[in-house]
Amino acid sequence: MPKRSLLLAAFFCRLVSLQASTPTADGQSDAAIARETSDPTSNLWYFYTELTLGIEPRLPLSKSNQLTVEFQPSLPVQLSDSWRLLNFPDLVLASNGTPSGGQVAGIESLSWLWALSPCQKPFGLSWGMGPCMSFPVATESRLAASQWQTGIGGVLCYRSDHFVSSVLLKSVWTTSGPGNAAGSFQAQYNLQYFFGNGMQVGLGRPRIEYNWNREGRGTWDVPVGVDFARVCHFGKLPVKIVLQYEFFAINDSRWQPEHLFQITFIPVLPSPLSGPIW
Repeated sequence: MPKRSLLLAAFFCRLVSLQASTPTADGQSDAAIARETSDPTSNLWYFYTELTLGIEPRLPLSKSNQLTVEFQPSLPVQLSDSWRLLNFPDLVLASNGTPSGGQVAGIESLSWLWALSPCQKPFGLSWGMGPCMSFPVATESRLAASQWQTGIGGVLCYRSDHFVSSVLLKSVWTTSGPGNAAGSFQAQYNLQYFFGNGMQVGLGRPRIEYNWNREGRGTWDVPVGVDFARVCHFGKLPVKIVLQYEFFAINDSRWQPEHLFQITFIPVLPSPLSGPIW
């Protein structure tokens, strides 16, 4: 145990001692930043901050409204000249209307995907795979059960001069906690076309979900979307702003309204790490 602790201490001291350097957005064009922030396997550190308003036209707004704030940064760490560790934390805060006309609000979920990815991208293809975990942080049982979930996930991306297509996958199983949920599968897909001046249009980043319970019964939520985005600058800070609309083609979840309107801010910040670590 002492030897293990010393190794961990040495590793974290090495992380802390690294100076901020590359990769950053310095010197990159708006077109390059637009592509990089649409690529989950990018070397840039960027921070999705997504505000979502959901409505169900067939129900009163007090019963069907859904407001969420999602923080989903992409934090790659270069381990060596050949390999990177892609980090995808995901924190969701929510406030939802209830069938009785009340309102519930709090932390809905916190998960993390660690994906080992090769640095080389042959033919514009890149990928990563690794473990993922959901933490028992839900503050309101009507938003989500506060459970430990573990599983596996991955990412696959294809890039060309004018297109980026990607999918981020997670599959987790409940290991402890209250509720009847046994596991879930998520596929967050993305297809974007770039105009070359920091502007883009695409399908957004809809998240297909399948959730199953301990009896083996499951539900699907399948959204389709469209978005428009442009890279702006606030001083020296590049920020991509995305406007997005989603419609649920299949909607089995009682908390998912039929229509979602989203605005996303994606600031690009320098990495605090200078790789490779080894």
